[in-house]
Amino acid sequence: NIAPTNDLVSIALSELEDGVRGVPNKYTEWYGEIRGSLLYNWCAAFVSYCIDKADMTSVVPKTAEVSVLMENAKEAGIWQGKTGYVPVPGDIMIQKSYNASHTGIVVESTDTYFDTVEGNSGSYSLSRSKVGRYRYYYDDSDYKYVTGFIKTGGNSNIGGSLYYKFTNYAKGTDIQKHKGMDIAGDSNTSVLSVISGKVTKVTSDGLTLKNDMYEVKY
Repeated sequence: NIAPTNDLVSIALSELEDGVRGVPNKYTEWYGEIRGSLLYNWCAAFVSYCIDKADMTSVVPKTAEVSVLMENAKEAGIWQGKTGYVPVPGDIMIQKSYNASHTGIVVESTDTYFDTVEGNSGSYSLSRSKVGRYRYYYDDSDYKYVTGFIKTGGNSNIGGSLYYKFTNYAKGTDIQKHKGMDIAGDSNTSVLSVISGKVTKVTSDGLTLKNDMYEVKY
């Protein structure tokens, strides 16, 4: 299931308070060596570390590569390009445009800007890199580097469609609901319906894909 939004946001803000700088650090040590070294760009490892603490790795698998974060999100149906989209706290920002390769966790959002907490930021030197909080304005030239967002945020009090996790559940099975993010209007992941906590419709594959996220309309 997708953790409540405030879990991922509070975890990211807590890591900001820890003030980690340089490499190796607890994030590269947690992820492990890449090509025999703990000295590497660690923004994705930071995001993965926070996701792991929020118990969301079934949704966003562990990785230290920004491109893998983005591709996994596309496969899971939780990717959103930036055009016309206002991110919400708990979303994951991805920069893969204009030769950028960076990521961070959205912790605040308005109609004019959003804030992120990011690892491996503040300097091009790994030895001076840090966890930092940054603000992106939609009309600023730096926004061109933002490619899109992984939709792991949202307000659990908003109606619409929510993500739940299922593994080979049969029609009529009682479901323990895990309230996540609002994805109303996103038909790409819609595979079943739930009424009064029971599966009332399943797809032809019978929900055989384990560890996937499916949209539930209620």
